[in-house]
Amino acid sequence: MGSSIRIPEKSLNALAISDCKGPKVSFHSTDDPFDKLHLVLVPLVSSAGVSVSKIIRRHYPLHSKTQIRRGLTNRNNLSRKLQSIPGFQTALAQEDFQGQIQRIGTGFYALPETVIADFHKLSSFRKFNADDSQIEIACDFLSSIRTSAVDRAVFNLKIGKDSSLETLRSGRNLAQTIQSACEDIKINTSFFLTGSGRFVGQALGNSLEIREAVEILKGAGPLDMRKLTLEFGADMLLTADKSLTRREAKKILKKAVLSGKSLKKFQEIIERQKGDSRIIDDTSLLPVSENRMEIRSSKTGFIHDIRMTKIFAVYLSLMSETQGAPESGNKGIGFLILKKAGDWCQKNEILAVAHLNRPVRDSSLEEEIRKTFRISESTPPFQPLIIERILD
Repeated sequence: MGSSIRIPEKSLNALAISDCKGPKVSFHSTDDPFDKLHLVLVPLVSSAGVSVSKIIRRHYPLHSKTQIRRGLTNRNNLSRKLQSIPGFQTALAQEDFQGQIQRIGTGFYALPETVIADFHKLSSFRKFNADDSQIEIACDFLSSIRTSAVDRAVFNLKIGKDSSLETLRSGRNLAQTIQSACEDIKINTSFFLTGSGRFVGQALGNSLEIREAVEILKGAGPLDMRKLTLEFGADMLLTADKSLTRREAKKILKKAVLSGKSLKKFQEIIERQKGDSRIIDDTSLLPVSENRMEIRSSKTGFIHDIRMTKIFAVYLSLMSETQGAPESGNKGIGFLILKKAGDWCQKNEILAVAHLNRPVRDSSLEEEIRKTFRISESTPPFQPLIIERILD
């Protein structure tokens, strides 16, 4: 069952960074802080006239389950992705970011270290009678919501064996817990339950994910990511304006993409945060790896699943070989996952492309990645992008 959470109003108000007029909406995922959907949702929804700021939590979230996710957070979080844009700054002065929100209604802000301690205190302030890990997640979300000073929020809760929420029931219970707490502080909410085993988009790797976001804001890019950002973005508009229909909300977002408005908003964010906005028209200005390796299928059949945890581990191993700090942009290292669970592939068809900064001297890496794709001639079960949607 859902539990009762009360967070002290006074402490949270002291951390609020935005006081702009009009609706203010945020998006939250159990994939935070390395969820790449924010790269599209923040400029897309803000281009439709809603204030959207993303507070980047630089510390490791306690509810993530594995050492691999801990490493991925350190090397592939939202700050690292954005810092692969030459010059881009997330560690802005609070007054500068507040001014940015008031002027263009959006941006990405990494919390100062002095605020991280307050975040920990807020997350540990709880009153509950339910599963401890779920309360950890709920408090994490709620403290972030209040720090962002938003009055509306949309949540993506990942369900599956690789998630803290292993069952549909646990996802529903968490949604109920968060929903109840948000009602107390008059925040409109909506929730999506999605599968944790399904990798969204194609790109894994900081600069590769920036490229992917730019393509989607241009109306191209992977279809599954375009669909999800449209669904999540529509709910962000609907929580801000309940007079809209879902169809109308999607139409507004599609128009923002087709007109170039959402792409221009991303360009504004980059310029305001001292990044090189030329990457919008020329993504070759982003860090680029020196070598490529194609991973091809060893047989014909359906892809039943992909062991993304193993691919994450390989990615982290490759990242550890790079020189310099993670902030340096990682030189374009990563993977493009071209085939998804449920897809049909022919023998020798390309499954993925590895972007490397070292010569490929043997086939061990190729074989290691190939084995993460489980291929069979039998038809796999259908895996929906969205399992369930919950409204307040």
